[in-house]
Amino acid sequence: MRITNVEAIVLKAPVPGIETWQAASFAMPFEFAETTLVRIDTDEGISGWGEAHAPVAPEVTKAIVDHLITPAIHGKDPRDFSSLWDHMYALMRPRGHALGFTMEAISGVDIALLDIAAKSAEVPIHRLLGGANRTRVRTYTSILPWMDPDPLAESALQAVEAGSTAVKIKVGQDHSIDREKARAVREAVGSKVDLMADANCRYSASEALKTARVLEEQDFVWLEEPVPPEDVTGYTELRNKLDIAIAGGECEATHFRFAELFARGAYDVAQPDICRAGGLTACHRIGVLAHAHNVRVAPHASIGSAIHLAAGLQWAASAPPVWIYEFPSFPNPLVDDLFEEPLAWQEGHLVVPTGNGLGVKVREDVVDRYRVA
Repeated sequence: MRITNVEAIVLKAPVPGIETWQAASFAMPFEFAETTLVRIDTDEGISGWGEAHAPVAPEVTKAIVDHLITPAIHGKDPRDFSSLWDHMYALMRPRGHALGFTMEAISGVDIALLDIAAKSAEVPIHRLLGGANRTRVRTYTSILPWMDPDPLAESALQAVEAGSTAVKIKVGQDHSIDREKARAVREAVGSKVDLMADANCRYSASEALKTARVLEEQDFVWLEEPVPPEDVTGYTELRNKLDIAIAGGECEATHFRFAELFARGAYDVAQPDICRAGGLTACHRIGVLAHAHNVRVAPHASIGSAIHLAAGLQWAASAPPVWIYEFPSFPNPLVDDLFEEPLAWQEGHLVVPTGNGLGVKVREDVVDRYRVA
């Protein structure tokens, strides 16, 4: 089997109110739900789909796939996905491209390669990663927009009434507002629901410590990205001083970087993003490291397509340290409409597809509808 074509596809879809969202400190503002899909074709008629996490400037990711990665893998056997990952990574390794657009492009290509390899073997991807440790994965509802305390509490309650057993809120606006958010949401959902808070890198270590104490009072499970990802010392200091778990890693990539972060004790909960960290191959390696360091894993997902969720679900099915999976709660046609049969969410869990490859069928009419490049 040989790769005959690699196509990077930029999608952009409208999401009501997305321009008002605020993410990590100094981050680009959102304008659409946008991403870069990757489709790879072979001489045996088997095609695979992947996704590169690209919530802004997906055209950059497409250019990397088109001009850097495609010439390097054209004509190769897609079933050699592990060695192809090493080859793709080596393309820009001497130039220090260990994060960002290059790794996101590699992630999308890698997922498509695994989709082909598993389809060829007539098994779901998780069989190639060691088999299923679970047939469904618990999710937490991720409320991505910032809200004032009262509407936030109401939104969290609606998620619980819909079947969610865990909810994550945004903090990092102001300490007094964060305190009120934590109190209002806990009061709304009761004591049996797991609550998490995401600061999106907005605090210093001392500010994070102050807010974390409030979250501990309200029995929150974790504080996510309390400080910028570069402040590894801040992560370790917070872990040493707090009872609440410290989560992070969505901005990181590769098993090489996670090996150092685990060794330094940065996280209680690691959150690799399947479409940013290096795809299924890299995340499988990260999962092995997390298991060895007794670190829980909660795969990250946010503003992308349903392929992102499906790929992360295949990894989550196989990786022993995976505990819970992010499930964003906002209307997104790239998620809601992309598959012929949507992923099944039941009683707060996503059911792992058992079909070949990713286990889903992509609606190419939806791809065409939102394609811009």
